[in-house]
Amino acid sequence: MSPLRTALLLAALGMTGCRGPVLAVQPVAPGEVLLETLEVRFDEPGRGQLKLGLAANGVGEPVQAQSVDWELWLDNRYFAAGVEQVDVALPASGEVPVTLELPLHFPKLPASAEPQRMQLSARGGLVLRGGAREERHPFQGSVKATVARAPQLGGPGAESP
Repeated sequence: MSPLRTALLLAALGMTGCRGPVLAVQPVAPGEVLLETLEVRFDEPGRGQLKLGLAANGVGEPVQAQSVDWELWLDNRYFAAGVEQVDVALPASGEVPVTLELPLHFPKLPASAEPQRMQLSARGGLVLRGGAREERHPFQGSVKATVARAPQLGGPGAESP
């Protein structure tokens, strides 16, 4: 992330009082993928939206991002997972954003009546292909957020991702 982008992001967060879903403000090392944004929204019982914002840096040669595998954990409990196809060109160097907005479906879980303060965690990998080479570059991150209409999760907690 450029110094200017970092400064603008920090200034914007300071003006809005946001302490929410922005996770990474450090530069992305070559070949590294950072989870910069993790947001979950539940619009109605049984349905929601997951937003993952990744920052991927070049690996020394032009490559193509092909897919993202991901897991979502709510309060240290496994909640959802998937694989999403992407088509993003990455130059040999420089940071490129990869943003995913994914639907969540959970028809059998009731929604909480009041907003809940929750630990949101995600992990996964961005698959890059260049020539005959294919590599998975992992990412992970967590954030505390207040979530409206969150699904009520029962049972014992699982290990944190």
